[in-house]
Formats: sequence, C-alpha cells, structure tokens
Amino acid sequence: MKQRNIFYLNKIKLNFLLGILLAFLAQCMTFIQLQGQFLSEWVRNNPLIFSLLGIPISYFFIKATHYLYLHFDNTVWPGRLVGFSLGIVAFSLLSYFLLGEIPTSKTWICIFLSVCIVLVQIFWK
Repeated sequence: MKQRNIFYLNKIKLNFLLGILLAFLAQCMTFIQLQGQFLSEWVRNNPLIFSLLGIPISYFFIKATHYLYLHFDNTVWPGRLVGFSLGIVAFSLLSYFLLGEIPTSKTWICIFLSVCIVLVQIFWK
C-alpha cells in the first residue's frame, strides 16, 4: 500500500513539474516570438514565417495546462494563475537579459506579487 502512495505522490509532483516546465518554456518562446522583432532584423522582415513558431508554443501551452489541471485536482484556475505568474517572471527575465530593460520599482512589485501567486497556489490547500 505504501508503494502505491509513494507512486501517487511522485506522479502528482511529476505533473506539477512538467506543467511548470512546459508553461515556462512556452512563455519564453512566446517572448522570443513577439519581441524577436527587436532582436533580429530577419525576424522583423519575416513575421509570417516566424509566426509558425506559434504551433509548438500552442502545443506546449496545451500540455502544460493538462499537467497543471491534473496536479490541481482537475481544476483550471490554479494552473491559469500559475501560468500567468510564470509569464510575468519569464518576461521580466528575458526583457532584462535580452533587451537590457531594467525593471522599475513598479515592475519589481509586480514580479514579487506574481511569485506570491505561485506560492499561494502551491502551498495553500
């Protein structure tokens, strides 16, 4: 009986980790797709071709939603809030490292609140 419980707990953790990983990857890819025009002249001149990146992005979002739905007991709101918060964090990091934009104090507060949203969803049962 204990092995089943351990397997069940590991599966729940795996669903969460896969959901977070795929959501963060999709958020990063979305940033590159949308902000790529400011990073590369080729992207700026070929938006239709670069828009094809939307196919794998959509797939990653769909799978992330599935795994987070399973993790959060078949509910969609917690996964949506986690995905939103991961998007804020990914955008903040990538805009700083790739575009050199330094976050303002208002942005830091939003990042902090996004992290709080994720922590509430993880630890508040």
